[in-house]
Amino acid sequence: MRISLPVRFAATIFACIFVVATHGQTNKPSPRLDLPNPTPRPDDLELKYATPPSDKETSKRAVAFRKAQNHEQIQKATDLLLLLSQRLKDDLDTQGKPGATALSLQRAYEIETLAKIVKERMKLQ
Repeated sequence: MRISLPVRFAATIFACIFVVATHGQTNKPSPRLDLPNPTPRPDDLELKYATPPSDKETSKRAVAFRKAQNHEQIQKATDLLLLLSQRLKDDLDTQGKPGATALSLQRAYEIETLAKIVKERMKLQ
């Protein structure tokens, strides 16, 4: 099989151009591009939130949560204490005669026990 003259000529010219073009090049790495003031970028959220919080942070969160729960319970108990004391006062005002009934004594006992509970919880805070 013979290669025609024009194909041989074209291949020779292409090979010469390739050799001349690659002769001056060496395998040096391209110079590093240093930007004097790169554009600031937001934090990488995967890196920021990938690490779990430390034990110290977890314990601080747990303490804060317990304090919030305790405060809420104290608030509910004081609201109930106020409601019970108002009911007792209304009962004694509508009774008209001096002395205590069994119902008023029971409400007074509930108020007393609830007040002790609130007092103890407030000491723990």
